[in-house]
Amino acid sequence: MGRHKASVGGWFKMWSRLWLSDEKIRDLKLNKKQDLIADLIDLFCLANECMSDGRFEFHGMSFTHEMVSEKYGISIKNINELARLGFINLKPFSIKNWERYQNQDSKRNFITDLKPDKKHL
Repeated sequence: MGRHKASVGGWFKMWSRLWLSDEKIRDLKLNKKQDLIADLIDLFCLANECMSDGRFEFHGMSFTHEMVSEKYGISIKNINELARLGFINLKPFSIKNWERYQNQDSKRNFITDLKPDKKHL
């Protein structure tokens, strides 16, 4: 599967509501794991540059997590932790559930979730 024309130019769609409401992301923030969050965002960006489906592949060559670690400065430790948490697959190296972050149908009613309760008014 090749890149979509819309992604040429370096941008990709990401449902911010899903990102902001994801419990695993929130847990990383609460546990002060900003390095993992930054590395995950870097991996999203890199995957978008490679293929439109979240795979780390370019011109038929699949990248390994070791290659990405060496070239882009993402530690093997953090890559393994992101895989353990279910954000990425190591074989084949890809963003797990890439479509979920691209698909409007998967978003929750984030605006309703943000409405303050009476004690905050």
